[in-house]
Amino acid sequence: MIDHIQKIIEHLIALEKENKEESDWISVNDRMPEENACKISIDILTCNTKGECNVDYTCSGVFKRFYEHDPIVIDNITHWRHLPQTPKKN
Repeated sequence: MIDHIQKIIEHLIALEKENKEESDWISVNDRMPEENACKISIDILTCNTKGECNVDYTCSGVFKRFYEHDPIVIDNITHWRHLPQTPKKN
């Protein structure tokens, strides 16, 4: 019984840590977004050297944004974070 409770506590701590990491800004010097097998990340919120924020993605470790239907390389990104969860319906 105590082992089961300990496992539940460890699981809750891991979930809390995961949620905190997903809500914090991450420096590109510390870590880049995870990419899928096609070397493309999901949409992420980015912040650049001017403090401007946009929704971008990465492709093979390079930040990109769609501009008039074509991807452009964005080279002044300093931080990124996961997009927040969508609102829950009442």
